[in-house]
Amino acid sequence: MSEEDFPPPVAEFVLDSMDDFVLKTKDTSMRFMHPSINQFMEFHSKINVGCGCNRKKRLARAEESYAKMVTEIVPNVDVEVAMTRLLQAYRIVFRHNGRELGYFGTPRDT
Repeated sequence: MSEEDFPPPVAEFVLDSMDDFVLKTKDTSMRFMHPSINQFMEFHSKINVGCGCNRKKRLARAEESYAKMVTEIVPNVDVEVAMTRLLQAYRIVFRHNGRELGYFGTPRDT
């Protein structure tokens, strides 16, 4: 493949929720880049499995796992390189429920 086969990187790519993260990474090997990613993906896959009476608990567990995952992967250079290549962006922002949890890449100009 030549460089022409890849789109030019965007300045910033925002993952607005844990569902957005799953959607962008589910068919990749990203889950194996760090144990916390794999753990989060497991919790997320079980949100709608089983009795509906415990769905809120499963959702809360997945949300906690996502927030923990972000704090654990942001300092990891290998994950940062893989994510920026996958999403073709110089900066990747992780958000959930309207709150920014962390980011890869260069800080925004203020």
